[in-house]
Amino acid sequence: MKCAKGAAFDSLRQPTYVEKLAHNLCVMGQRYEIILVFCLVINLDDTSDHNYLNKLASTLSLPSNLAGWIKSEVKQTLNNE
Repeated sequence: MKCAKGAAFDSLRQPTYVEKLAHNLCVMGQRYEIILVFCLVINLDDTSDHNYLNKLASTLSLPSNLAGWIKSEVKQTLNNE
């Protein structure tokens, strides 16, 4: 099994269905890292990117409060740079 970061970057290089990505990740930490990486590489203010991220978090079975917290932390970090 690929590490979560490797899986995330692989999915960015080619079209990947969310369901396929979710199927390959069995550890919650990997799912968390996938959301974190996607938050760092997409535009969180873009509606379509935001909707995709919500779909990904749902498909990965992340608690909505955790996904929201990750997005919030990334936004805050990026705004402080």
